[in-house]
Amino acid sequence: MKRMTIVLLSVIVALALASPIFGAGGAGGGGQTQDQKVPPFVEASVPDGKALIYIYSGSFTLMGSFGPLLLGQSGPIAVLAPNHYRTLVTEPGTIKLWVVSLYARELKLEAIAGQIYYVKAGASAFIQAGAPEIALIPNEKAMKEIAVCKQQDE
Repeated sequence: MKRMTIVLLSVIVALALASPIFGAGGAGGGGQTQDQKVPPFVEASVPDGKALIYIYSGSFTLMGSFGPLLLGQSGPIAVLAPNHYRTLVTEPGTIKLWVVSLYARELKLEAIAGQIYYVKAGASAFIQAGAPEIALIPNEKAMKEIAVCKQQDE
C-alpha cells in the first residue's frame, strides 16, 4: 500500500509539473530578476478562531522555475516557485502537510487558534539532491527568509 501511495504521489508530481493547474504558472514564472522589486513582507492578522500558516520556498530548486508539490489534508495546495510563499488559514488542531519531489515527506503541526506558523518546503541541494524537505521554522529566522519571497497567486 505504501509503495502504491508513493507511485500515486509521483504521478501527481508529474502532472503538476506539466500543468499550471496546481498554481506554478509555466516555465518562465518562478524566479525574480534583479530589476523586480519584492514588496515588503507584512504579516497578516489571524482570523478569529483560526491559525495562519505561511508556507514558503527558498531560492534553490532542481526543477527550474518549479519547486516541489505541496499537499495538504484536502489535496494539492501549490507547486511552490522559488522564493515564493502561500498562506493557509486553518482550523486549530493537527495539520498534516506533505512536500513531494523524488518522494513524499510529511510534517505534522499542532495548530493553535490565533497563532502564526512558518513552514519552509523545498528540495535538498546536497547529498540527497532533490529529496523533499519540509520543516517548521522559528518565527525570527523565517521572517528574515520570507522577506525575499513574493506571494504566489492562489
